[in-house]
Amino acid sequence: MAGGGAKGAYQAEVASRIYENRNIDSVIGVSAGALNGALISQGKTERIRNLWPKVRRSDVWESGIWQTFQLLLGNRKGFFDPSPLIGILNREFNPTDVEVPFLAGATSVKTGDFKSFKFSPNEKKQNGHKLVAASSAVPALVEPVEAQGKLYADGGIRNVAPIRTALEEGADEIIAVLNSRLGEAPSRPKNALDMLTWAFESLMDEALRSDIGTARTINRFAKRAKELKQIEISVASPSEDLGSPIDFSRKAQKRRQEIGRKDAKKFLQT
Repeated sequence: MAGGGAKGAYQAEVASRIYENRNIDSVIGVSAGALNGALISQGKTERIRNLWPKVRRSDVWESGIWQTFQLLLGNRKGFFDPSPLIGILNREFNPTDVEVPFLAGATSVKTGDFKSFKFSPNEKKQNGHKLVAASSAVPALVEPVEAQGKLYADGGIRNVAPIRTALEEGADEIIAVLNSRLGEAPSRPKNALDMLTWAFESLMDEALRSDIGTARTINRFAKRAKELKQIEISVASPSEDLGSPIDFSRKAQKRRQEIGRKDAKKFLQT
């Protein structure tokens, strides 16, 4: 499951219904996809669908005069404080309760390397909620999250979908649930904050197309070499534009969920 900020409401609808109706062996997510994956992998499919319409931006990211002042002084690495989101995950995500292996990806602030954090059924892992929150800490927009003594930021910087992680885990069938249509221009920015998210989404789209292209290249080689297995890739993406990833308004979320329900039904019929 890919990232997409508030557009994760759409993904929650689609991915949760796929999880309920297909035999899923593992769940992998980055950014908003990691947040959705944390609950879906626990079987909390109805809970994640009910949670998104209630969440406003202030419920996940905190901002104010003090944060802005500290940012201008160079004492902060992001405009928003993710503490509220960490609190939600602390209540909603228990690593030992996952039904299938769940992997959340984040990027090391120190090295820039991508790292997957794997949660397996009945296996304890400290600060699991912080590791998942770190996966959605968009650079410059959200303060990086400290977990296990290290700073981590959005996993989508290095591994957008994250299809490469699924390949590394040995997957032979991948369902990629996206929050935007491949090659579609992001919503037109209206201000500086929108401009930042517009740039980030544009970069992510290019990287995502590259990841999907890599998997399809492997398939072409596999057809020529019998010893290589082919990888079945299905992509579930929005049939309509979902708007800005920082628009957490109830109206926008309800619309995204409606589109998600429609697209999930169509995907499950194929």
